[in-house]
Amino acid sequence: MRVVISMLLLTLGATAAHAAPLLSATISRESQTIGNDGVTRTNVFQERMYRDANNIWIERVLPQHHQHGGGHDEGGHKHLDLSEAAQHYFINDKKQAKLNLVLQEDKTVVHLQDVDVEMLGLSSCWSCAYSLIDPKTLKGMTVTKQANGITWYETKNKKNKVNIEWDNKNNIAKRIEVRALNGLSYNIIKANIQSVNMAEPWKKYSHFTNKDYSDFGD
Repeated sequence: MRVVISMLLLTLGATAAHAAPLLSATISRESQTIGNDGVTRTNVFQERMYRDANNIWIERVLPQHHQHGGGHDEGGHKHLDLSEAAQHYFINDKKQAKLNLVLQEDKTVVHLQDVDVEMLGLSSCWSCAYSLIDPKTLKGMTVTKQANGITWYETKNKKNKVNIEWDNKNNIAKRIEVRALNGLSYNIIKANIQSVNMAEPWKKYSHFTNKDYSDFGD
């Protein structure tokens, strides 16, 4: 009887571990600049993030009227539309952080080299993707408040004032606000955090077509 109970507990434990919720966050990004021409330009968009200890998945929230596609150049090469590409950061067998782009509608995974990541203007910083900022940044900031597992940080330099609302439990910035002291620009990032029980999105592309970034036109 003890053996049966032990086996049952082990099975339940394995099931619970497999069903452990992912950390999920809706990331809202807003930036605004007032140009030398007097025109105010505002950009607002959202992303969904899913992550565990070894994976970070970031995908753009696209409107219903978005038309899937991207163009082709004269040689017939398809252009890569980054707005349609989910970013999958992962730790490989060599304990290195790598980045794939996943085109879900095309069922294609694009393997990036380090030079590709830089050329596309994407981040190669694991902790920056995982926490929305590099946590090392907080060491040089002033703590202004602490409550309910949240720490508020503030700093100022010659150009900007920075405020960060840090979630200590989940190791992620809930809010980042950077405002230019001259009042001509700001950048705000907000994370609405929850845990979800769902299949890890990075496990869905194991049978996708594999391509390198060089397979796409410039």
